[in-house]
Amino acid sequence: KIKLPHLKYLTQAGGNLDIKYLKYFKKIFKKNKINFIVMYGQTEASPRMSYLAGDSFFKKTGSIGKALKNCKFELIDEKNKIIFKPNKTGEIVFYGDNVSLGYGYSLKDLFLGDVNKKKLFTGDLAYRDKAGFYYIVGRKNRISKIFGIRIDLNEIEKRLEKRGFKVKCLTDDKYLKITFKNRNNIKDENKIKKIIKNFSGIRENYIFFVKENKPEHSYYFKGFKLRK
Repeated sequence: KIKLPHLKYLTQAGGNLDIKYLKYFKKIFKKNKINFIVMYGQTEASPRMSYLAGDSFFKKTGSIGKALKNCKFELIDEKNKIIFKPNKTGEIVFYGDNVSLGYGYSLKDLFLGDVNKKKLFTGDLAYRDKAGFYYIVGRKNRISKIFGIRIDLNEIEKRLEKRGFKVKCLTDDKYLKITFKNRNNIKDENKIKKIIKNFSGIRENYIFFVKENKPEHSYYFKGFKLRK
């Protein structure tokens, strides 16, 4: 709403923007002729893998675009077979010179050379439309990012179990949802929220409690179990 007549470009990365915000920005940027560039990447790819810019942003809102020049995306299914058909969901595999060599857990690892071989399994689930644009739909593993904070659902469950709370966590990449048996009262919920906030940094208003029999606790997407 601030008037910035000389603003010509804006970039966004670090996590998916909710589609409602993308649509909101779409109206403003189109009206003011601002080029909005959505970027997608991971640290292991230094850290950009694709972008969506120019007219593509207005036509393909919600997409992460196409792979960078001289790089490539592939989608693989749960059997590691390449998916060639459009609109089929699979894990994004990225190929490029910007892929890191590997992980260094010790001094010895630094002498291993190029372990990744310019190939990165992202853990992100996506589909590709007929025009070749990619759309992320979720995560294959239990690592997520909420409001810019990277979390591991397994770690949260283990930490809470040590404090006496046997819980199950799930997320839609917007909120952390928790269910646990025999919860006593609202004090337990507040205590759990405080524990999570103290070690992860996630604010209490991004943490919700849901009933254990909700169907979302068995959420599957075409062969992949998502963040259960």
